[in-house]
Amino acid sequence: MNIGDESPALLDPIIPADTILLWFLDDGRATCRYEQARDPWSYSRVEKSIDVYNLNHVLIKEERVMKIDEVKRQVVRGEKYISQEGPAAAEHFTDAVRVLADLIAPDAEYARCARAILAGYRDKEWVQEILQAV
Repeated sequence: MNIGDESPALLDPIIPADTILLWFLDDGRATCRYEQARDPWSYSRVEKSIDVYNLNHVLIKEERVMKIDEVKRQVVRGEKYISQEGPAAAEHFTDAVRVLADLIAPDAEYARCARAILAGYRDKEWVQEILQAV
């Protein structure tokens, strides 16, 4: 049997093409990025992975919610200070950008979740730039 003919049933967390199939809701739940009708095979793999890896365990969801809340706080902070003048406002904005970049850094805990939530704010140019830079 040729290994290239295999069709893995579970997501591999070290394969970027697999990890981007996961999406996260505001309540911390992991879900499939795509609807079942659009991509049934990926949907099935995500659903099986969520079950087998226990990705929606209550404690994991609670940790994700804390990250989600932090992302939202920093976006609000960035929006508050981006249009204000002066060194104090610039420092607050710069710090919000730094915190967001740290939250979505590849080695950050729950980074995929933080990135998914931050992507919901990509209509803000400065957020889009963070998503592209990290």
